[in-house]
Amino acid sequence: MYIFFNILQVLGIVVLFAEALYLVNQRTSRQQIRMLLLMIALLINFVGYLFELQAGTKEQALQALKFSYLGKPIIVLTMFLFIMDYCKVRMPGWLPSVLSCFHIGIMGLVMTCEKHSLFYSSVEYTTTGVFPHLVLKYGPVYRIYHIGLIGYVVAMAVV
Repeated sequence: MYIFFNILQVLGIVVLFAEALYLVNQRTSRQQIRMLLLMIALLINFVGYLFELQAGTKEQALQALKFSYLGKPIIVLTMFLFIMDYCKVRMPGWLPSVLSCFHIGIMGLVMTCEKHSLFYSSVEYTTTGVFPHLVLKYGPVYRIYHIGLIGYVVAMAVV
């Protein structure tokens, strides 16, 4: 099963990289740029998860998790902005900037997660199960962040 997950991640990385290359060679529009940013964010997230799968220590796994969070918060934001633009939903001009700052703040909290318990209340590493992995307990900002993600999904579903 461990090898299957690694192969799946590598295949995902190859497909996302090919898609990103395809998008780079297309006519430039705001939607095209958002889709490209989405592909890059997904690619970073996939690479980070592959690193996490291959980590042999808690420190390596935590670094991989942090790397994946360079893309993970951007995924849903760019998807939301793409859908709103595609469906021609008018948003206040300040909203994308505020949402971007929120997601950058989430990245900052994850990058410093060992110094506080706001995003993860504890981070442990285990070698039991299908493959070695981090065991995370979630803090209050993690829960708020995921409520926000549900808000994005609902907003995109309504449109």
